[in-house]
Amino acid sequence: MSGGPLAGIKVLELAGIGPAPMCAMLLADLGATVLRIDRPNPGESGIARPQKYNLVLRGRKILALDLKRPGPRDLVLRLVEQPAA
Repeated sequence: MSGGPLAGIKVLELAGIGPAPMCAMLLADLGATVLRIDRPNPGESGIARPQKYNLVLRGRKILALDLKRPGPRDLVLRLVEQPAA
């Protein structure tokens, strides 16, 4: 979505448990630019399903990074510092 009340707002979602995926989906639906930082090998949650079929992940791009390594961690910190495009 290119318009909406949150157009121009950038959100970085760090994948994990809890309400973050639903919240990020709603923010993207309202026009925010959302980038999800996912684990390189996300854990199995029962039924194997490609992420492209997970409707909760709609409206955002996904980047898989290992935040335990310095390079990817520095990249995320640079993304936090950059203004929204």
